[in-house]
Parts: sequence; structure tokens; C-alpha cells
Amino acid sequence: QVGPALGGLLNATLGNAVEMIITVFALQEGLIEVVKGSLVGSILSNLLFVLGMSFLVGGFSHKEQKFSQTEVSTQTSLLLISVMALML
Repeated sequence: QVGPALGGLLNATLGNAVEMIITVFALQEGLIEVVKGSLVGSILSNLLFVLGMSFLVGGFSHKEQKFSQTEVSTQTSLLLISVMALML
């Protein structure tokens, strides 16, 4: 077992290894649209899938859930900025 700091570092480093490998090979072949699609897919899965699973699992143990408006605004802004940047 590792501590939370080392666990977070390992997750951030190795959690996106597949996206990095796809990006490197796609860029070598000049497949910019594949890279953009991979990034959008990663962003959507991280924001939407994780949020949905949080709702589902939290609903099993809590009748009513409360969420921070600041966090929701931050995640929404990051999603919009990322998608707009990739549309360029």
C-alpha cells in the first residue's frame, strides 16, 4: 500500500498512459483528428462517467445529496474551454 500522495501521483502519471501512447503514434502519422477525438473522449469520460458513478453510488447510501456550486461551475468551465480549444 502507498499513501494518498504517492497514490495520486501514480494515478496521474499512469492513468493517462493509453492516451499518451495513442497521441504519440497518431501525431507521428499526422492524424490530428484522432488526437483531438482521443482528448475529447478522455475529458468526457473523466467528467461525465465519474460524475454519474458518483451520483449512482452516493444514491445508494444517502437519500439526499448535496454538491458544491463552485465545483460544478469549475468542472463545467473546464469542459467548455477544453471542447472549444479542440474545435479550433
